Amino acid sequence: MSSPVCTAIEAATTRQVRGRPVAAGLTTDTETHQHLADVEAGTMDPHTAPALMISPWGCKA
Repeated sequence: MSSPVCTAIEAATTRQVRGRPVAAGLTTDTETHQHLADVEAGTMDPHTAPALMISPWGCKA
């Protein structure tokens, strides 16, 4: 990831919502675990989108 902050946000978001894409059939537990491991290891290329991307979205009420 491009910075330690991005890594922390991506890892935290992945942990928080990891069951939702699995339940929807969009990914597997194994793919989610591998994505999280790649994020934490810093092995992701920040210039390309991974097979699994978990990103936080914000909205104003």
